[in-house]
Amino acid sequence: EEEDEEEDEEEDEEEEEEPTDADGWEERGKRAMLADHEYDYACSCINKALLLRIEAVGDQNDLSLARPWYLHGSALLRRAQAMALQLTAAAPALSTPSSDAAGPNSEHIQSQIGRISSEWQSEWQLTGSAAIGRSVRRYFALFGTCDGVVVAWLPPSEADGSEDEALWRVVMNDGDVEDLNEEELDEAMVAYREERSLEQEVELLLEAAWEALEMAVALYARTSGCELEEAEAHERLADAALQN
Repeated sequence: EEEDEEEDEEEDEEEEEEPTDADGWEERGKRAMLADHEYDYACSCINKALLLRIEAVGDQNDLSLARPWYLHGSALLRRAQAMALQLTAAAPALSTPSSDAAGPNSEHIQSQIGRISSEWQSEWQLTGSAAIGRSVRRYFALFGTCDGVVVAWLPPSEADGSEDEALWRVVMNDGDVEDLNEEELDEAMVAYREERSLEQEVELLLEAAWEALEMAVALYARTSGCELEEAEAHERLADAALQN
C-alpha cells in the first residue's frame, strides 16, 4: 500500500503543470524548500523565478529584486547546509563517488535506450548531440554525490508560439533517470571533469549564497521601510559566514 501511495504521489507531481511566470516558480520553490525540504528542486525553482524577474525589469540591481535575491540566497544556503550534514554523517563515501562505481548499470542504460527507441511518438533522440555518452556528476542535498551518463536528448521545439528548451536524459549510477536543461548539463559535465568533491560543491554553494544575500542586504538598505527585512537578510548572511 505504501508503494502504491508513493506511485500516486509521483503521478500527481508529474501531472502538475509547470508555472508560467516568476510568481508561480517562486511559490513552488518556497513550498519545496519550506514544506517538502526538497532543497535541490527549491533552488532550481527560485533561481528560475529570479531570472524571470531580472529579465522583466532589465537590471539585477533593481530595488524590487531585494526579496527574490534574499530567497535565492536562502535556498542556496539551506541546500549547502543539508549537503554539509551529509559530510558529517559518518559517511566518507558521500564526499566523492565510490571508486569501484564504474558507471551506471549497462543493462539499465540499454533499457532506457530501448524504451526511448520503442516509443514511436517520442521526440527523444539518441544522436545529434555531442553530449550523448558524456559522463556527468550531480549533487543532492539529502543523498550526496552521484555520477551518470547522458543517453539521449530532446531538441528544442516551438509550440503555441513559445520555444521549449532542449533537455538531456541522464542515467545515474544508482539507476535514477534525470532530464537536465543545458545549464544543468554543462555544470554536471564540468563537475565530473574537475572531479569536484561534495566538500568543494558545498564551498561553491556557500559562496553563491553569500553573494545573493549580500545583494539582498544592499537592495533592502536602499529601500525605505525595509529595516526588518534588511535585518533578516543580515542574519542569513551571518549564517552563511558561520557555515563557511
